[in-house]
Amino acid sequence: MRRFAPALAAGAVLFAAAPVSSAAPPASAGLCDDIAARLRADPAFTKAGLELQPLDALAKQGFAEIATASDEDSDSKESGSYVQTLVAKYGMDAGLAAAVKDITFESDQVWSLKANPVHAFSDMGGTAHCAAFVFFQDGHRLPDAPAALYGGMSEDSEGPIVECYRSEGNLARIGGKTVFAATDRHAPRNFDVDLRLAAFENGQWGAACAVRARFETLYRVTKIFRAKDAPLTEAAIAKLAPAIARARDEAGAAKKAFAFGPKPGPADKARLMTLAGTLPVREDTIPAFGAKLEPDTDNNVGNDRDDLPVVIGGKPYLVRIGHPSVGWRDFPGYTLVFYRDDGKTLAPVASVLLDENSGRMTGIEAEALKP
Repeated sequence: MRRFAPALAAGAVLFAAAPVSSAAPPASAGLCDDIAARLRADPAFTKAGLELQPLDALAKQGFAEIATASDEDSDSKESGSYVQTLVAKYGMDAGLAAAVKDITFESDQVWSLKANPVHAFSDMGGTAHCAAFVFFQDGHRLPDAPAALYGGMSEDSEGPIVECYRSEGNLARIGGKTVFAATDRHAPRNFDVDLRLAAFENGQWGAACAVRARFETLYRVTKIFRAKDAPLTEAAIAKLAPAIARARDEAGAAKKAFAFGPKPGPADKARLMTLAGTLPVREDTIPAFGAKLEPDTDNNVGNDRDDLPVVIGGKPYLVRIGHPSVGWRDFPGYTLVFYRDDGKTLAPVASVLLDENSGRMTGIEAEALKP
């Protein structure tokens, strides 16, 4: 039995991003081009707040139908009798029955479209809600969807297709074509969303393509904590924190690309980073200087923290910044702690909590994906 969604360590892969190809069969590329054009022109999708995910927006337009679930089961101890029920209902052959039983673990469903012979059996389990899919038609197993649609939490994309955590899989009909679509949300790192899909035609999956929508991130200071002798005013901190968060987002994984204001001198930067190594690996409780902190995600610098040397008012500071975390999960919002070198160690002078929300869509494009 294949099991998914173990407790993950920091930095675990959330989904295997598929590389981009320069060409794809016209049917695949054309469908994603059409989807991108429709979403680009949809005010309900492009407005700030990202209230609609791509498939939901297409469904509201009448361009997509999302499969509905039936034959639900959550008693993995009785998987044998459950599979036999499916065998009888769908006329499953031995190979399909074995494939279904092999992935049955926690919560099972069959997904179907109206007047469509293609079905998807899914098993969802674990704290990351990883869902594995087996496709079938007329009682026979169909090929696995292309590996470019894999959204599991490891590099292993050898079937069946798995979607986890921020990647959600759906059997759907889009533009009259039967497709498997994976929706990828990038929050908390940004509010971009991808829709990867492949159409099932003539007994096989076509080439996969993707529609990638980019959204601006809006920041809002929710709380500021300051030391009594802090050299930074509350007004200055309220202005600085969102700007530092934006610069960090723009740099992405390339920490060397981080740029904010004047660059610290080499000696100051080296000393700040040396002293940063003496700080706790993770601060589960940020400095609040006597103020009351809310529990859980409201008071920690989480798993994806960075230590960033900056210059403010001509003086060097270290900013520790990260999305708040519980376990291996990271959440929207930012926590920042400002430190100054007191000659011996890094002394905290202020802490800031930021909200993050999705702004308007800034761009959308269609891409072909390599197999």
